[in-house]
Amino acid sequence: MRHLFTLLLLMQCMTASKPQYSDKKISIMMKDYFQSNSNAPELLGYRFYKDKKEQVIQVEINSENNEIDNAILFGFKTMSIITNFSKTKFTKSSLIIYIPGQTLPIIATSTIACSNDFFILKSINEFSWKKNCLTIQNI
Repeated sequence: MRHLFTLLLLMQCMTASKPQYSDKKISIMMKDYFQSNSNAPELLGYRFYKDKKEQVIQVEINSENNEIDNAILFGFKTMSIITNFSKTKFTKSSLIIYIPGQTLPIIATSTIACSNDFFILKSINEFSWKKNCLTIQNI
């Protein structure tokens, strides 16, 4: 019984020890992640804001027309990873994609929880995430 208690205490310490970073540190991590990955689209900007009851992380990128699918996957994966280390409890992610030669961007949104099911927990596949979680619109 004593070993079980010790094991449970150790597991609680391990799960509670995940670092939590401020928005400023998350911003630095975001820039570094995009700069260090050769497959990353060009990062134009990002912001964190509250919209009604939602805490939103928004990323803006440039992408070529033939790379939109990869840009969407990269952007939402990045937001899923980064928000797991944030002190701020984000609930929604928004990706704004600018395409050279087009005047209006593409806006894609998803809840953080649903994106985490695909990118972090791997409990759903890409098709299910795109069908049930992802919303894409042009302005």
